[in-house]
Amino acid sequence: MMRTDYLLVIAIALTIGLAGVCQADDLDWTTYTSADSGLEDDAVQCVCGDATGRVWIGLTSDGVNVFDGSSWLLYNTANSGLKSNSIRMIAIDDNDVKWIATLKGLTRFDEEGWVWTTYQTADSNIPSNDVKDAALDRFGNVWLATAGGVSKFDGYDFTNYTKSNSDLPTSSIRSIATARNGDVWVGMFDEGAAVLREGVWTTFSPVNSRIAGHDIYDIMIDRASDAWFACNDGSAISVFNGVDWTTHDAGSSSFTGDEPVSISQHSDGSIWFGTDGDGVFMLYNSIWTQWNEPITPGLGSSDIRHIGFQSDGTVWAATSAGLSYLPWDMPNYVEASVYTDKDGYFSGETLRSFVNVYNHTDTDIFGSFFISMEWPNGKTLSWWSGTPDVFPIPLTLGAGMVLEGYPLYETQLSTMMMLKGTYKWELAFILDGASNVLATDTCTFTLQ
Repeated sequence: MMRTDYLLVIAIALTIGLAGVCQADDLDWTTYTSADSGLEDDAVQCVCGDATGRVWIGLTSDGVNVFDGSSWLLYNTANSGLKSNSIRMIAIDDNDVKWIATLKGLTRFDEEGWVWTTYQTADSNIPSNDVKDAALDRFGNVWLATAGGVSKFDGYDFTNYTKSNSDLPTSSIRSIATARNGDVWVGMFDEGAAVLREGVWTTFSPVNSRIAGHDIYDIMIDRASDAWFACNDGSAISVFNGVDWTTHDAGSSSFTGDEPVSISQHSDGSIWFGTDGDGVFMLYNSIWTQWNEPITPGLGSSDIRHIGFQSDGTVWAATSAGLSYLPWDMPNYVEASVYTDKDGYFSGETLRSFVNVYNHTDTDIFGSFFISMEWPNGKTLSWWSGTPDVFPIPLTLGAGMVLEGYPLYETQLSTMMMLKGTYKWELAFILDGASNVLATDTCTFTLQ
């Protein structure tokens, strides 16, 4: 059969929930260790990329490594302004200034002027030297989660929120995140999460909300301004959109990670999770993917402390056994193409169309084909809404299924198409129960 009217393949990721998790052992991780690279120590705590493409690596007890793809630098208490080699988090602002949360204060590193400044309780009003996490807001402020409360640093002064001077139920803060609308979210030890909105703190715990745990290891605010919480004691991820709560755990979704500790969002919209023992999970358009040892070659450890990203999209994982990276390119979960068996010119013949569909996931997919036709006179005959006797045409794709040459539709042109001229025919494969188009394209043919 000649495929002369072949339609281009369009690969689009699924955009609605499917059951199951993909074990992504076909994507290759690589790990740097102290034995085979300039990484100072294998215990890596955090990682992030800067605007120049370098990677900044916070080590659990050996300072900060910087990697430019070929060479390594090390900053520690012996050769820099760091007061501690125990690094908790590194945040980089729009001026490329590094803000480093450490066990002994907040360190600011202006690389351009080679100026190191560390803020401690002895010389500032920072509430504690034990800084657990740092986040930047859109106004240029640095927000800190510390063992002595929440603190905002505007470049000059610290404004502190503690149990004694605010509605926070505790001063022991583990994680912090900022939202574009000005909200500041914090995760607490054993007290759930809290948000600062217009000067007022509101607390969410399993007692008064549907958040899945009391011990919040990390918080991430996504592009839609939804708040994501790593509920370590609940082995779950909770999501709050301002009104409703959603929980991802082994009982309600394909997230099966025990003790989630890190949440980050990639520039492509995918959300990445680090777990204490179950490796890396990724969520994109409701499809879960997992990488863990020993199933995933190249991943240093299944103990993931933090996940960061480079400007070119590379994913970096801070693990307990080295620094791992994945050259990331969003995989095609579903591919589909449609084509006809003619050369584009017809005269009273039967037109047949066929489809190739590939399901790259380990999840069953239920969808249907729809059609829309534009006549030579500009009128459109559309079956997008479906007609009971013809459309939609249902198609079930089993996990990993490949269909080639599947007959889609047949019509007699002499009875259906009475006008001579060029017709435009659009077909689409749509996920059942939604308006999400997985694959679509347009072909034209002329009736002589």
